[in-house]
Amino acid sequence: MLAVRYAIYFSPAKDHPLTETASRWLGRNAFSGRLHDDHADHAEMTEEPRRYGFHATLKAPFELSEKYSEAELLAAVADFAASQPAFDIPRIVVGALGPF
Repeated sequence: MLAVRYAIYFSPAKDHPLTETASRWLGRNAFSGRLHDDHADHAEMTEEPRRYGFHATLKAPFELSEKYSEAELLAAVADFAASQPAFDIPRIVVGALGPF
């Protein structure tokens, strides 16, 4: 049996201007699947990230302990998110992380 892996990511909303800008840069909108060729000269460089879309990894892929269910994970993440105050990021920095 294959183990199910989970990860926690952040992405701007599907209608956020950053999503559209990043989608055009990567060459694909991860929400709609729409392809863009605005930067076809960078297509090779963005081939792998294009599959995943523009996002920030908050928790890298992991296997859930056998003593917890997916429903419990989803509830815990929702509870945590609901308990955190909103905040503004004054300046976003998009950059490379190692070989990514």
